[in-house]
Amino acid sequence: MIVGTVAAGLAGAGVRTTGTPTRSTVPVTTDAPTTHPVPTTSPTPTTSTTSTTLPPSARTYAIGQVRFRWVEPGRVVSYPFAPDGAATGPRVLLARVLYPATGPATSTAVVNGAPPARSDGPFPLVIFGPGLDQFASAYSVILDAWARAGFVVAALRFPVTNPTVPGPPSEKEPDDLHNQAGDMTFAIKTLLADSAQGTGPLAGLLEPNEVAVTGQSDGGNTAIAASRLAAYQDPAVKAAIILSGANYGFGPPGDVMGPGAFAASGPPLLATQGTADQTNPPSFTDDYFMPLPPPKWLLCLDGAHHLPPYQQQNSWSAVVRAVTIHFLDAELYHEPGQLAAMTDAGNVAGVAGFASSCPST
Repeated sequence: MIVGTVAAGLAGAGVRTTGTPTRSTVPVTTDAPTTHPVPTTSPTPTTSTTSTTLPPSARTYAIGQVRFRWVEPGRVVSYPFAPDGAATGPRVLLARVLYPATGPATSTAVVNGAPPARSDGPFPLVIFGPGLDQFASAYSVILDAWARAGFVVAALRFPVTNPTVPGPPSEKEPDDLHNQAGDMTFAIKTLLADSAQGTGPLAGLLEPNEVAVTGQSDGGNTAIAASRLAAYQDPAVKAAIILSGANYGFGPPGDVMGPGAFAASGPPLLATQGTADQTNPPSFTDDYFMPLPPPKWLLCLDGAHHLPPYQQQNSWSAVVRAVTIHFLDAELYHEPGQLAAMTDAGNVAGVAGFASSCPST
């Protein structure tokens, strides 16, 4: 069972250059369903008593979407993942951007090109990285909730570690994971530049001083690097959410799966971890969470495996949605009382609780 104590820092206060962004408006093929097997041994948790209704101060919107295809200047993909067997190829980054839109807030549809709710903007930007060999569309349970709550959410498809790239995941990960923090920084720069231009689907939609990075599994590793590792830290990042991640893949040359060095300080960080996760066990979260200085919070998901809290409708995912929205409201909208609301939403008997370290179950 989870001890419902608040992690270190609850009461506390709280890069690499990728060149000039360029973008392409070439349509992008819709993500295919994920083929990564979801563990079938997960216990069925009790129904959460936490309301999934957004906090009273939050906004509730319909959701629009737009897709981008970018070529990152000066950055390449190396053999064997470069196209047509070449030694190197252009680094192409795809993004599916969800945004608050006009229309009935009760609609569950995500509408291509829906009119943005510009009169209520600008909105904070949240950059999301999926796990190894996962499509971002597999995480719609949580990504849609963030957009509906008043955040522009850019879900990335990394150039090498996505399911469309041939080759086993065990080869993709060490070859390219250490490059993905640069992808996040590029996406931030490009989207903020698009918003500032005054034309296009995102014109005037983004608040440039309110940016968060997040991701699940290897996408979480990437968000750790972009927010808290000295060699990759992006000063634009004002908050980070790590969903069952780990600090590997960002070591020195020759040790790409080793840990990177933490920066002396960083933005507020919220971590979540399933206690029954056998892919990234609780010890992986301890490795990065415990040495980090506050502000930081750790949410333990009682009996959860690696993917169900983020890709399925269940009591874990209900808690994760509520907690992460409170956190983003607190750190990007600067709403008073949201950290206390986050703690209340996360401490649910038999489902989840805040702690300084998660047990293995």
